[in-house]
Amino acid sequence: MENGFFVNSQVTGEDLSVSQSARLAFIHLDASDAIGHAASRESPISKSSQYRSLLHQFDGFLSKITRKLKRVSEGLNVRVAFVLTADHGMTDSDGHGGDSLQETITPLLVWGAGLVGPRLSESSFERHLFTQTDSYGFPVQIEGRQVNEIQQVDLCPLMAALLGIPIPKNSRGRLPLALVNSSDPVKFQMIRANCLQLIAQLQVKLEEKRRSYFMLFFMEYGRLTQEDVANRMQRAETLGAKREYADAIEQYSQLEELTIAALDYYDTYDRKFFRIFVGLSCLLWSLEILCSMLGEVQAGQQQVCAKPRPIGICQLFLCGYGTVIFVFAYSRPVSHTVCQIMPLVFALHLAWSRRRQTQLLNLIKGTAQGMCQAVCTLKTVGPLASFLSVAPRLLIVLNCVCILELLIWGFSHRSCLSAASILVSIWPLLDRSFGRGRKTLRFLWPFACILLAVFPLLPVSSSIYSPFLVTFGGLTLSVISAVFVWRVFISTQLQVKCRYAILPFVMSFFVAVAGLAVLVTRSSTSVAPVARRAVQLFSWSSLVLPLFLFVLVPKKTGHRLFYWITAWMIPYILLSVGYEVLFLGVFLCVGLLWIQMELPNMAANKLWDLETACLCTRNNTLQTQERLCKFETLRRALFFIFLLIVIFFGIADVSTLNKLDIRITYCFVTQIEHGSVVYFAILKILLPLLCLGIIGSAIQTHGNQESSAPYEALVTLAGCCTILSNLFIVQFFMWLRVEGSWLAIGTSIAHYGIAMGISLLTFVLLFIGLGMLCLEFPMKLCMSSRQSFHTLDPL
Repeated sequence: MENGFFVNSQVTGEDLSVSQSARLAFIHLDASDAIGHAASRESPISKSSQYRSLLHQFDGFLSKITRKLKRVSEGLNVRVAFVLTADHGMTDSDGHGGDSLQETITPLLVWGAGLVGPRLSESSFERHLFTQTDSYGFPVQIEGRQVNEIQQVDLCPLMAALLGIPIPKNSRGRLPLALVNSSDPVKFQMIRANCLQLIAQLQVKLEEKRRSYFMLFFMEYGRLTQEDVANRMQRAETLGAKREYADAIEQYSQLEELTIAALDYYDTYDRKFFRIFVGLSCLLWSLEILCSMLGEVQAGQQQVCAKPRPIGICQLFLCGYGTVIFVFAYSRPVSHTVCQIMPLVFALHLAWSRRRQTQLLNLIKGTAQGMCQAVCTLKTVGPLASFLSVAPRLLIVLNCVCILELLIWGFSHRSCLSAASILVSIWPLLDRSFGRGRKTLRFLWPFACILLAVFPLLPVSSSIYSPFLVTFGGLTLSVISAVFVWRVFISTQLQVKCRYAILPFVMSFFVAVAGLAVLVTRSSTSVAPVARRAVQLFSWSSLVLPLFLFVLVPKKTGHRLFYWITAWMIPYILLSVGYEVLFLGVFLCVGLLWIQMELPNMAANKLWDLETACLCTRNNTLQTQERLCKFETLRRALFFIFLLIVIFFGIADVSTLNKLDIRITYCFVTQIEHGSVVYFAILKILLPLLCLGIIGSAIQTHGNQESSAPYEALVTLAGCCTILSNLFIVQFFMWLRVEGSWLAIGTSIAHYGIAMGISLLTFVLLFIGLGMLCLEFPMKLCMSSRQSFHTLDPL
């Protein structure tokens, strides 16, 4: 009574004595959950003989319990009630977090003292109901017994009624009177107590929301005002006093329904508030980024002019708005105050900074001039000619919008990522600047993107356990990487040091060893201890290998790309359980093709041997918008976010991200605590992200090398990614819901975490990628002077 639901509940001495005499025994049959998950990995659970056998065992176990309780309670004043149910269902593909009927419909069996018995079919009409189904497609009768449907939250008041204790004050359930075996006066008292408990909860919620808003802006629930509650309660009490219990129960039932609807209304009342202020914050944040990228002026050209009147008015308004926020902050929730301060900070910076004022005015003037030019062109050449001239750009914009929308839906529906991949594959047809002069690559790009589109259509990777597939993928990547390096060396006649010529083939060999290690460890349960220790030593060494790459690898773009990608590929293979290695191979193929397509004027051999020393230096010279922010940067930001989301949901969904698969640790440890698996799961997600970071850094830095500002180029790309991710955040908040599947958009916390972390993750990945491209330890400078050069000749 002192903890949990019963905090501050009104409990009388009589209630306390009744509750002390009542006993609650809870039996958790968790083996069914474990067997269900294990069985669904091998075959659909509905066809699993192992699961059916377990259900028969549970049936016998429950029979023993009921017989034992009946025998013990004979001759005693003891009444026993049984409630048998489940917390969730499960699909044939091992899913139990969605909103499908297989996952949300659970069985409920109740029998014993205080509960009605089964209602059997007697008439021919009732027997005919056996063939009919309800709105969910389930039969309204099972074996001649009528089926009653209740919500899962209704179990709480039902259990409280059976135990004779007050309903917990935070319960949202309605007492299912159809299951209670009591007289009408008792049912009247039960539903009255349930209704009073819900109304008390509504009063607390109403006062909480009323304090959070000004009276001018607060809107009470129209269908159930406080006056309506008083009138309905009075009518129900009057009917109860007249012993018209059926009508009184109906009145209370209607009041309960309206009360729950009002609670749902106040639960979602803050959604409009959050949508407005979060959307406004994202808009001002994006405007801040646009001003810094597009509104720059040349050094020495910025003129100090008088402050425009609209800016002065905005400053006064912001001062008044900020004063109101801080004056009433004590009576508002912290979340409301934070949401109100966020747009205020961005607006104050835009309104008070003289530099930002100039940039904002330049942005507005540039936009207005562009619109005026478009109108003049429309008047000069006519509507048809004007439309034909802008049609290619409109198609590109439409393609961008469709890709972004599909990426948002891809958070919940992985097949949308396949559609987005197909739209990305046709990009060279719409944008002639993408891969200009690269006919072969323009043909390979759609093929690689279509291959990438296959993986979101497959089941999640954790549901397919195949060590042979992992080994096949590892050996394939090893052969491809070795052949690629050999052809690059031979075709370009690169002058390389001795160790630089051997290391690529050593890395390719390590990739093959990783694939074989997975086969040795996981294909058989009886692995020799020596072999297992050797695999574990190799696996842990693969995590340390990247630390030596700063010393061993030259500061050349091609070398750094190859070594870092293969270095992250090795532990990823060791952590794989199915087709993830094939996904990584196709993903890297798309990424490497992306590099060549974005750098059409740079030959492959030049990229391989291009120095990266200049990338670490930051250029403090102010760059103009023509040199830093171009259409290519927006395209790269779109592709970067596309590949980022494909990494998360291309082979997994939210349930997989929240599920710890201990099988990924087999190559690293023999035994491990279940909670420690999360570190390996995070590492498995980070490895392809690091590959994406170095690919994006190589594209943006070398693609803007003519500006001699690689650092600023990365900042510009990250800013464009932030603007696109703000669109994700705003749309997710527009879809915010209180109830529903925890896997769906609008109710999934993981979706919000990923969407809101895209901007920060983009900055981190791009600058980590820049570090992997150009950082070098001083000891390498001493080693490089003692190495001899030689040329690789063809066989």
